[in-house]
Amino acid sequence: MALLVGRPQIWLYWASRLVIPVIMMLMVGRAAYLSSEYNLSTWKGGGMGMFASADSAATRFAQVYIEAPNGERYPIFRLTQEQNRLTQTALWYPLRQNFVPLANSIRATQWATLGTTEQVRHYNSKAELLRTGPESKEVLSPLGIRPPEETTDFIVIIDFYSMSYEVGARKLQANLIDSFRFEQAE
Repeated sequence: MALLVGRPQIWLYWASRLVIPVIMMLMVGRAAYLSSEYNLSTWKGGGMGMFASADSAATRFAQVYIEAPNGERYPIFRLTQEQNRLTQTALWYPLRQNFVPLANSIRATQWATLGTTEQVRHYNSKAELLRTGPESKEVLSPLGIRPPEETTDFIVIIDFYSMSYEVGARKLQANLIDSFRFEQAE
């Protein structure tokens, strides 16, 4: 009888010693796969590798455009507070479906140029202004919620960028990772 009582305890002992490391290895493998194949931030995915990477909210950003039917693009510099939150949420795991709520929100917002333009600026790795480019863009500002019955004829384009630092060249650069086009609300 004593042998039967001891066997389940031995099984539990070895199972606890093997199962937990196997689960952890699967979590690390999944996080590494999603990070390398789908740009999952290393700060997500169970926190695996978050301290071994310079990847953070400061190194990821999105540029949002409205494309008019004539093909002209208007960059959006001023998002609403909710749209900024949606942008930051999507940047941690930048798949197309994670940008859909942002695109739908932009489509549901009324935008106006208000007659203001912004010159394109070029910065160095220390965020110091190097020069102001000759070109300027009209600035779109949110005016409020678009009435639901009002249709839109513009395309929402969201470009996802990630910053990287080239040690040899001592240069910080933005790399376009992906671009998403939303022709209509999804």
